[in-house]
This record gives sequence, C-alpha cells and structure tokens, in this order.
Amino acid sequence: MEEQAWNAVIDAVGVTLLHRMQKLISVADRSFSEAAAVQHEILTEVKQGKRLEDCMSAMLYPIYADSAAKQAGIQARMEVTRTAAAILLWKAKHGAFPRTLQEALSAVPADPFDGKPLKYRREGQGFVVYSVGTTGKFDGDTPDKKPASSDAVFRYPLPPYSKVEPPAAKARP
Repeated sequence: MEEQAWNAVIDAVGVTLLHRMQKLISVADRSFSEAAAVQHEILTEVKQGKRLEDCMSAMLYPIYADSAAKQAGIQARMEVTRTAAAILLWKAKHGAFPRTLQEALSAVPADPFDGKPLKYRREGQGFVVYSVGTTGKFDGDTPDKKPASSDAVFRYPLPPYSKVEPPAAKARP
C-alpha cells in the first residue's frame, strides 16, 4: 500500500476511534447501566463492522471496553470502605454494630452498579459491607471464601485468607 493510501486509512481509523471515544466520554459520569449500554452498543458496532476502520478499532477498543465497570468498581470500593469505617465508628460509640446501615448513616451510599443502597449484614461478631458488582448478584459470599479482586467487599473481622504472615527471617551465614 502506498504511503498516501496508508495515511488515509490511519486518518479514517483515528476519526472512527475519536467518534467512539466521544460516545464513551459522554456517558462517563452516568450510571453504570447507562454507560455499559453505550459500551455494548459500540462493541457490537465494532464486531459487526465490515470497514477497515472497524477491524483496526477492534484491536484497540478492548482497552476501553470495560471502562464503565472499572469506574463503578473504584467507586464501589471507595463507598464500601467509607461505609465500613462509619460502622466501626458506630461500634466505638455505641458498643455494638448497628442492625442496619440506616442506623449508622444518615444517607446510605448507593451502589454504583444498581443504584440501590450498599448491602450490609451482621456476621457472627462482625459484619460485611458489599456491592452487588457488575452482575448485580454478588451477595458478599462467606468469610471462608476469598472474593474475586473485582468484588467490592469489606469484612470485619478480617477473614483468615486476608491475614498476611510476616516473611521468615533469613539465616545469616
């Protein structure tokens, strides 16, 4: 392919990617479900595309394909951690964990994945706060099961899988 034709292809790919990025940016601050719907629409367009620009986009688009889930996950971990801190503060003041999140917080943070309040439950001598995640079905699991790294969950007291043993001291010769 001669240089002029190649430059025209690269320009067309760039324009196509910019249009798709504009769509993603336009929904970046919307709810997870709205942003995910636009991402799905773009991904479908990329996969069904017959133009050279779509083929090249298919190589680059996966970098951005999960941006809504990543952003919602970051927000969920932040809200879960803040909520857990508020629960621990409540216990320090009242001597026991609250029965509900509404008892400890004047406004329970919304789960960025479904827009509903974060989930909370008492477990033995502790509690768990969690987000439902991208599937909308995560239930916080049990203390003996390590959650996936993508799950936003805070469990107190720390379960056995989260305890880090200090490294063994190296013997000196």
